Amino acid sequence: MTALGAEAGAPPVIFVHGSTSWGDDPAYGFAAQAPLAARFRLLLVDRRGYGGSPDAGERFAGDYLADADDVDELLGEGAHLVGHSYGAVGVMIAAARRPEAVRSLTLIEPGCYQAAADHPAVPPRCAPTAPPTRTSPS
Repeated sequence: MTALGAEAGAPPVIFVHGSTSWGDDPAYGFAAQAPLAARFRLLLVDRRGYGGSPDAGERFAGDYLADADDVDELLGEGAHLVGHSYGAVGVMIAAARRPEAVRSLTLIEPGCYQAAADHPAVPPRCAPTAPPTRTSPS
């Protein structure tokens, strides 16, 4: 994890990346958010097995619950949460566990298609649909 900004007093913002980057990746991670450190305490998380974090091992490969556990530890008394792609899934789970600690929630292209696949409302909404048909004016 990379921490930027004041250690005390500034509101924390936890950023969790997707599967094609890491926390402070300059191209696809959250490194471009560094100017926000003037007003916030930025915590750029490296999900298990990415960036500077240790190898996740087989137990945590693609495990949203492990990501949520890591975010939950960082929430403390409260924080703003930002998640991208698969990182957003762990952020959503952590937010659902501790809504009182979430100051705001930003989800960027959450890759959560399988997170609720067994819920009866999900399959019909994910089923392919026919393209619209064109009608001629009468």
